Amino acid sequence: MTTPSNPKPRRIYLIGPASVGKTTLCNVIANHLSLPPSVHVAEVARDVIRARGWTREDIGLLEMQQAILDAHAEKERQVIERTATENFERGGIQLLCDRSAVDPIVYAVLTSSRVADADATGSGSGSGSGSSSTGTSLENARRDSLIQSPSFQAILPMYLSPLSSFYLLEPVESWLKDDGFRYVGEQLESFEIFKRVLGELGIVYRLIGKDMLDLDERIRFVLNDPDE
Repeated sequence: MTTPSNPKPRRIYLIGPASVGKTTLCNVIANHLSLPPSVHVAEVARDVIRARGWTREDIGLLEMQQAILDAHAEKERQVIERTATENFERGGIQLLCDRSAVDPIVYAVLTSSRVADADATGSGSGSGSGSSSTGTSLENARRDSLIQSPSFQAILPMYLSPLSSFYLLEPVESWLKDDGFRYVGEQLESFEIFKRVLGELGIVYRLIGKDMLDLDERIRFVLNDPDE
């Protein structure tokens, strides 16, 4: 497989649910293009979770998702500032991201029902007819809180730039496993939330479908290889 002489995009984001191959694809692309660590933003969530003493039982905490969003946005900002004047001889790639600041928003929405159930249990409320609307209101409030945060508002224009391309990886059933941080079984739901949130934000993305299993094919797809 050849490396395209003028590949697009210059900023690549690989996003999607857990256990869909994001990190594997990111690492292989980085190795293929000999990208230095300075332009490759690895997943920050685990580092944030460990540093704060959280576990996956705390994944519903909006504070956790905000901390992850802030950390990811800051890492991206640092890379963009550092590489702003470079000639991009590494295949034209300015930034390669394993996940994005959109991911915490998706998980905040995904865990809204869990938070609502916990609140209802704690208050002794039953699952009355208002539970659905309450859950939706909570979901919207959590989503909007993160979207309107200074960190996300600062990074959103870059996500909307034509220099940025997002690749959403669809879950492959045989690949799903418990990663110790997120629960198996949530991938399909979070995949749908990813599509919805990206659409609401106006972020254009390309889909790496569950039928595209070959790693070389995925690399060509992301790098727009002329041999594709």
